[in-house]
Amino acid sequence: MPTAINPAPATDSQGHGRRALVIEAAHTYFPEAGIEDLPALAREEIVVGLDGRLRRGIAASGTDDPTLPLLRDELVAQLGGTADATGALTVIDRVYAGRLLRHQVPPIIAARCLAWYGYWRSNNGGPSLAAAEALSHAADAWVAQPSRRPELDTEIIATAQLLAGAQLIALEDVAV
Repeated sequence: MPTAINPAPATDSQGHGRRALVIEAAHTYFPEAGIEDLPALAREEIVVGLDGRLRRGIAASGTDDPTLPLLRDELVAQLGGTADATGALTVIDRVYAGRLLRHQVPPIIAARCLAWYGYWRSNNGGPSLAAAEALSHAADAWVAQPSRRPELDTEIIATAQLLAGAQLIALEDVAV
């Protein structure tokens, strides 16, 4: 049964900033993540001014609503991913690379975020595994060799561009 759209808190229980529906929807393709938080996240994004048919549909869904996984699949598909872990990684790559290339996060942060998904890349294959491994090595070198940071920042940016391809996703522009 659909639930009413109520504002969700601006932070999670640990005081962190707003989680993004796009990223959380992609995470639900990994075994450890559940779909139950998506309606609250969609309501939170509506409150902060993000809107769209899919976001409203997810916000109005109950956690046991059979349409919730279908809405999630459609959201990920609209952003260029497929309804599986490899498609989720595609969306995640485009978001994190987009944040880097828009100068919203430093290269080391983007590299660590993208490399963090390495376990899923190794289990699900896909063309991004080699790029993620290169980002992980560059991030390790960035920490160990401070004198090389400008060179490594350039390497991280170039690898992120290749990883994301032409379709970058800016969370603030996603109207799904």
